[in-house]
Amino acid sequence: MTTIPDRIDDISAEWLTAIFSDSGKVHSAVKSAEVGPIGSEAGTLSSMARCRLSYKEPGRGGPENVVVKLMPEDPAVRHRAEELQGFEHEIRFYTEIASKIPLRVPVFYYGSCSNHRAALVLEDLGGLEFRDQIGGLSHRQTVAAARHIAGLHAQFWNTSQKEALGWIPVDDFAITQSYADAWPNFEKTYGGRIGTEAVSLGCRLGAATGHLLEAVARRPHTFCHGDYRADNLFFGDGGDPDGVVVIDWQLPTRSIGALDVARLMGASELQPEHSIQRTEPFVVWHDRLLVAGITDYGREEALNDLKLGALLNLFRPIHVFAKWGPDPGGRKGLFLDAIATRHFAFAVDIGASSLLDQSGRL
Repeated sequence: MTTIPDRIDDISAEWLTAIFSDSGKVHSAVKSAEVGPIGSEAGTLSSMARCRLSYKEPGRGGPENVVVKLMPEDPAVRHRAEELQGFEHEIRFYTEIASKIPLRVPVFYYGSCSNHRAALVLEDLGGLEFRDQIGGLSHRQTVAAARHIAGLHAQFWNTSQKEALGWIPVDDFAITQSYADAWPNFEKTYGGRIGTEAVSLGCRLGAATGHLLEAVARRPHTFCHGDYRADNLFFGDGGDPDGVVVIDWQLPTRSIGALDVARLMGASELQPEHSIQRTEPFVVWHDRLLVAGITDYGREEALNDLKLGALLNLFRPIHVFAKWGPDPGGRKGLFLDAIATRHFAFAVDIGASSLLDQSGRL
């Protein structure tokens, strides 16, 4: 068995030659590999590198560039990645599901997990447009991404196919567990920035946790990306500015499809210029579900699920705040600022608090 690199510096032409040979997708030895790290530390469960390749037999060679994902080097993050089985899930996604769904995802060349090490080798999408979490998405990009994910949700919507997805966990919303302890300090840090209405919602949210989870359990479930936001999206596939490629399938879940949409709209979309645009991505997503045959799921019912998803996503910035503290600095600080202010603004804008009574219960 080919030894999996433990760090980016361990990626070599010899290792790439071996894994390409095993896959049968490339028929020339790799002559050289220029390896450089990509990505950042904020919100990731892997270390990533871009490899620029040359081949001993160029006419029989493969891609000029690939992206390699390895286990994160930080011991605590590595432990979390293993606990979540992120690499196992992503490898199974590419080998068992990717070819059967109406989504464009990176070409998969290799994936393996062994002895606390893991690696994936994927298509390099560097030629497409990328807007990270801090920069956010335009309204047009958000609409395109919402339309795109609807095809996946429709395919696995509350059907017997979910039995074939038993390896994908039902979302247990473990992020809710840190809320009660972290909220007071979060409120002190962000209260002035998110506004009084958002603070009021945050104060009521903790009491509603159990009721929110019970409400989700009663709703139709589907296959969700689980981390559907700007950092995991590329645009411009095939020259179409609305062409979307979805990456990072380490956290797939079975939950309400509106949870993905609320994550997209809440964490990633820049504030729309017109209020009518605020729900347009949701409307486009729901319209595509209807076209795909999910006709027993009305607009009001779907909008309630979007509000439910928005409330559940409010736990995310507080969970990150609990891990990183009030002033993590650098890109971590910018990342936390972006998801904290945007998630609360989105929940307020769509009236998510209407699902709660004054005691915080649904």
